[in-house]
Amino acid sequence: MAMYDDEFQEREDDSSYENPRPRRAKKGLPVFCMVVFIIDLVFCVLRIGFVALGLINYQNLEGPLLESAMFELITGAAIVLFGIAGNGLMLAKQAWAVALGWLNLGATLGSIGVGIWQASIFLDEMAQNGGEAERIGGYIGAGFSILVRVGIIFTYLFALLKYSSWSARREPETAW
Repeated sequence: MAMYDDEFQEREDDSSYENPRPRRAKKGLPVFCMVVFIIDLVFCVLRIGFVALGLINYQNLEGPLLESAMFELITGAAIVLFGIAGNGLMLAKQAWAVALGWLNLGATLGSIGVGIWQASIFLDEMAQNGGEAERIGGYIGAGFSILVRVGIIFTYLFALLKYSSWSARREPETAW
C-alpha cells in the first residue's frame, strides 16, 4: 500500500499539474471560414460560365432587359475576379486579402440589385400580358431567389468578419 501512496505523492508534487503550459492560439484557419470560402470559390468558378453565356446572349438581346444586361455582366465579372482572388488568398491565410473579400461582397450586392431590377422588368411585362398565375409564380420565385442570395451574403459577411478577427489576432508567420 505504501507503494501507491508514494506514487500519489509524486504526482501531487509535480508542478506541471499546478502550472500547465500556456495555450497557444491555433494557427489554422477557422473551419467556418474555410468552408464558406471554399463554397464561395466554387460559386465564383461557376459564375465564369454564366458571365460567358451572358456575354454571348448580350449580343442577341433586345427589349427592355438590354439596359440591365451590361450591369449584370459587370457585376458578374467583378464577382469572378474578386471572388476567386480573394477566397483563394484568404484560404492561403493572407490577411490583406480580406479587402478583396469585401469587394466580392459589394459586387454580389450589386448583382442582387441588378437581379431585382431585371425581375421587376420581367414581372411588369408578365402583368401586361394578363398572366395572373404566372405573375404570382414569378413573385414567389424572385422572392425565394432573393432570400437565398441574401442568406448566402450574410454567411459570407460573418465569415469575413471572423477571418478579419482571426487574422488580426494571429502571430505573423516567418519563413525560417
